[in-house]
Amino acid sequence: MLARSKLARAIALPLGALALGALLTGCPDMFGPLPVIDPTPIVSQETVRAARQQCQAELASAPAAVALDGVTDTTGGMSKKDVARLLTEVGLSYVEVALRDGDGKPPELVRDELNFNPWPAAHGAGYYARMSLGDEGDADCYTGIRSGWLFTSDVPVRPGSCLRVTYAVQPTGRYEISGQALPDNSDLWRWRLQERATGATLLSFTDMFGAVRRAYGFAPESGYPLASDCHWHGYAQLMSRLAASAPARQAMARHVVQQQTLPPPALPRTWYQGDVAPALSLPVSLRPNLLERIRERDLGWQQSWALAGKHGAWVWNKWLLLPGQNLIKRLPEDGPAGRWLAFDGELIFVEQRQWGGWLLVAGFDDAMRPLWRARMELILPPEVAACSPEIRGVEPPDDGDLHLMWLLQGASAQCQDAKGYPLTATATLRQGELRRVRREGKIGASPS
Repeated sequence: MLARSKLARAIALPLGALALGALLTGCPDMFGPLPVIDPTPIVSQETVRAARQQCQAELASAPAAVALDGVTDTTGGMSKKDVARLLTEVGLSYVEVALRDGDGKPPELVRDELNFNPWPAAHGAGYYARMSLGDEGDADCYTGIRSGWLFTSDVPVRPGSCLRVTYAVQPTGRYEISGQALPDNSDLWRWRLQERATGATLLSFTDMFGAVRRAYGFAPESGYPLASDCHWHGYAQLMSRLAASAPARQAMARHVVQQQTLPPPALPRTWYQGDVAPALSLPVSLRPNLLERIRERDLGWQQSWALAGKHGAWVWNKWLLLPGQNLIKRLPEDGPAGRWLAFDGELIFVEQRQWGGWLLVAGFDDAMRPLWRARMELILPPEVAACSPEIRGVEPPDDGDLHLMWLLQGASAQCQDAKGYPLTATATLRQGELRRVRREGKIGASPS
């Protein structure tokens, strides 16, 4: 466990850097004598045993989940990742935190684990910040971030949503997470989830955070919720058991898109490689300025969601987007290399490269059941016949046809433009041809 924690990293990284420098330069004393580790552990074995015994007993009686609308955290341990997870994956309606002064820096809403992109707060100690999902344009939408992006700009937050932040001098949540040292042993720390009005404890875990904090100054972490680590990470155990109430889950659908994972098609690999009929012959047209357009087609989450709304479905970054169902489905990554496309109510798989003069194109429904397959032969212009086409995307089918975009790979100068970039090209699958291969390549219940 220790090897996974910040404690181990705090010890190992400085020593590793010093030792490596000495070995590489051949000067063991270039930084002075290597530091000697005090063999006395920072936590006594008695404390370890006491923490393990208490936390294991608490684990045995703790519920697997506690359903809440939201929670107030007074520990200072809440991180940006925690807020994103609780408001999206878990589905809480709000997360409230007790703010702290910034130790010489502007106060922040929550911990920034990497000190890379903090979320500045409008107030410090003595205030609480309540965070929830809202609609873009709301008066309380958070605009304090100086650089980078918020999790509300990415999957699974529905485009058009924002992070709302309000401030108050008193907590507003019904339930509160707190932590404090035990009266008889300050090495031990007890984390509680309590109902504020009654003081009733819903969850409680004990660990050795008091000793670790004194030695290294770490904040509590939520990233190690393993039962075997309970005596080190009681806060993580508590956080991992927070769940959304039914009203909170219902309200979440307004701002969070549901997620599913599609299984890989239950097909033998020979299904992709055997004799396939019918055949499609698609002329390839060189498009000298398509590389920038291919990059533009690598759209972000919000633009892709808009395209999915227009066309009924869209594939973006291994996700099938289905706005009509408020749903995204993770596409399988096993099987042959290629591109998944959404077109005319179907998922279409296009093999990535043309081997042996042809490549596979196949249709599936949104449960990954095969519907049809065909062999597609790309007819290249003679001057680039030695190049290898690689599927890179699809343009929006505004005219009803499927416009495939390709890079022409190859070491030959014929496959490169004047700047040394791969040539780009398009091949169009017309609606009539698609109807034909759907009919002629239709698959029965037991494909072979």
